[in-house]
Amino acid sequence: MADRVRRLVGQSPTRLGLALFCLLVVAYLPALANGFVWDDINDILLSDRLRSWAALGEVFRNPAMWAADLNVGPVATYRPLSLGSFVIDYQIFGLNAWGYHLSSILWHGLAQLAVFLLLRRWVPAGAAFVLALIGGLHPVTTEAVVWINGRSEVFALLFGALALLVASRGSPSWGRGVAVGCLLLLSALGKETGLVFIPLAVAVPYLPCGSSPGSRVGESVELAGVEEHVRRGKEVFRGVPNLAMGLVVGGLYFQMRRWAVGFELAVPRFELWEALTVLPSVTLKALQAIAIPLDRSVVPMSHWLQGLAGWERGLYGIAFGLLVALWGVLLIRRRWLALFGLSWWLASLMLLPLIVVMKWPGLHRWLYIGLPGLGLAIYRLAGHRLRAGVVRNGVVIALIGGSLFLTERNIPVWRDQISLFHAMVEEWPEDPYAFQSLAVAYLHADRNREAEEALRIAIELGPWSSRAHWLLGAALARQGHCEEGVRAVYSHPEVVSQPEMTSVRDLGECYLGRGQHDSAERFFRLCAERITRCQQAISQLEAMEEESGPGGGGGLVPEGSGSLVNP
Repeated sequence: MADRVRRLVGQSPTRLGLALFCLLVVAYLPALANGFVWDDINDILLSDRLRSWAALGEVFRNPAMWAADLNVGPVATYRPLSLGSFVIDYQIFGLNAWGYHLSSILWHGLAQLAVFLLLRRWVPAGAAFVLALIGGLHPVTTEAVVWINGRSEVFALLFGALALLVASRGSPSWGRGVAVGCLLLLSALGKETGLVFIPLAVAVPYLPCGSSPGSRVGESVELAGVEEHVRRGKEVFRGVPNLAMGLVVGGLYFQMRRWAVGFELAVPRFELWEALTVLPSVTLKALQAIAIPLDRSVVPMSHWLQGLAGWERGLYGIAFGLLVALWGVLLIRRRWLALFGLSWWLASLMLLPLIVVMKWPGLHRWLYIGLPGLGLAIYRLAGHRLRAGVVRNGVVIALIGGSLFLTERNIPVWRDQISLFHAMVEEWPEDPYAFQSLAVAYLHADRNREAEEALRIAIELGPWSSRAHWLLGAALARQGHCEEGVRAVYSHPEVVSQPEMTSVRDLGECYLGRGQHDSAERFFRLCAERITRCQQAISQLEAMEEESGPGGGGGLVPEGSGSLVNP
């Protein structure tokens, strides 16, 4: 099949690369009909911080949450490249979502083109084309490409693959090392998982490469490649420039991150220990998602993990042990390319267990960076052994066709908030986060009764979420049930310390609409520092009070301007 592809577009790698780029862009064109979903709404629609050219500098001086005008969490993310690209998109497309999706699709095509050029160093051009095409069409890439905020994954892979490509070409030198270092820094600025390319860049100069773009890298070449480098004394130090630049890049990245975020990344020891205990299950779940990509929406990994039975964890542990054993066998047998690809895949997952422990939703976007490494490992272990003919062609056609079908099925799921989280509710009907997220989508669409129903289910499934109580209060307030909304809020014990400002605003507007100005003012004062609408409402109430005296109070309301007390 790879040979037929090469004959169709000619022997030129340029034609293969152009064909790959065009096919991926065409496959994802249906995403142009999609809108803003999930964090896109906070970053692009509800906040105006990315709407001026000055923001291109600000994104490097602030954490990612700055763009959405939200507080920095305990583990602040730092994504200046993706946020900076939103600034450019806004200047070109305004608030037209199709423009942002077009940018993401084009960046995805470039990332997979870089992967193709890199893989061509180690496998025949036709095989590199097929691997990059399958990787670019695989349904787990949908989250990174169709979700606009998922662009950080694309940038990390694009610049990481380019760094490996530069590191693999020509004789190592300090000038080449500087170029590799710059690309590694851009990869890390795309997303923190881009740091995994630093050790990979150190290892790349020692890997054997094919003698021509169309040649097959034989077993004898692979086995002898590193040994030949070692026999030649100076070749032992081929990776030193990349190692030195990698250390500089790592230090520079963490200094930039500390400068922007304002504090060091500190993870409690118990969470680190828990992340280690769930490592086998999470790693094999990631592999399972690649092999059987049936999920259409966001995967709530923490909920999935909590539902695992003891025997299931045991099976995942055994499978993980076999995976580690495979890594050891590849090392002992000096199968360097397969070992490199498997290491790339495993390293890209290093943060995933911690993300799961901290209850962050999502899985598929975390697989985007390591997918090419897994493809390389599978090809070096088994794929290149398939003889040309009906069987190999059938396997390739089935993989490409199946990936395309499932990806086209997934793209409309991300069309808007409601479709995304409705699919999540269907796939994970016992996850409270799914219902809470669906309720937020309903609130944005002013479908308040449906939001109320979803939130009551979310609270029943997970009564510990103070945000769900606040959102229920907002849904009730928007229907004119002010007192019932306040009671819903106060039914959570931690509501005093974790106010949801938009819900506070909605409760204030509920009382304002009923003419209970004192009650409305107390709510508006709670959110005045964060929400302009609250400030304007206070000014309006003060003006009314000057003209006609204080409005009627009453109702279940908070007292004071800085805290909530039980009525």
